[in-house]
Amino acid sequence: MEKVTCIIGLGSNIQAEQNLQKAHALLIRAYPSITFSDVIQTAPIGMKHNQAPFLNQVAQFDTEQDIDEVKTSLKIMERFCGRLPDDKENETIHIDIDLIVYNDTILKPIDFARHADIINKL
Repeated sequence: MEKVTCIIGLGSNIQAEQNLQKAHALLIRAYPSITFSDVIQTAPIGMKHNQAPFLNQVAQFDTEQDIDEVKTSLKIMERFCGRLPDDKENETIHIDIDLIVYNDTILKPIDFARHADIINKL
């Protein structure tokens, strides 16, 4: 398979700095070509009770993995960094790593639009 470019979004509202650092270490090991945007702080979206701010970031890397392999890899990294099955329900996101773009296909249009300014700077 030829190399494709991926753009991911990372976010956390619980021990965010530490969780982003853990995710960075794993991502760099798995995808050495990765580059990260600056971290920004945003208000929570869709949270009814927990109004803790999020630290968000986007990153870009090249890979020869197919889309399912990338998604699986990112989910394993989330778990390793402390993501719990009930995070979303409890509105405590230890780490969220989403595949936003795979090989020029936008998979998460809302996330892409929300981070368009940051993505364009990568």
